[in-house]
Amino acid sequence: MAATGNSNAYVYTPYQAGSVITSPVEVGGAIRASLIPTEGVRATVVNWDGLIIGETMLVKSGNSETGFVHYHGTVSFTPTECGKDQDFCHKGAIIFGKQYELPVRFK
Repeated sequence: MAATGNSNAYVYTPYQAGSVITSPVEVGGAIRASLIPTEGVRATVVNWDGLIIGETMLVKSGNSETGFVHYHGTVSFTPTECGKDQDFCHKGAIIFGKQYELPVRFK
């Protein structure tokens, strides 16, 4: 699993930016404790146009001694239908909380 992210959040995923994903997708990671919203942490899959096509609330799986809280979960989604020659509509992203976005492609 690769860890990617920024100083406020990071995501553990077997995918890298631009990877092809299928539903359901496993996601996990950590967010700086001071940035966690009161409603919890959500993982969202969006299409090329930013339309939400799948989302779930993530489950807290522990704290770290560096001020991060770890989460994990599974997101099911339905990709937007498109033609073979419409490459743009095979693109999207996994958004972890509001702090990190991983660009992906749909099969």
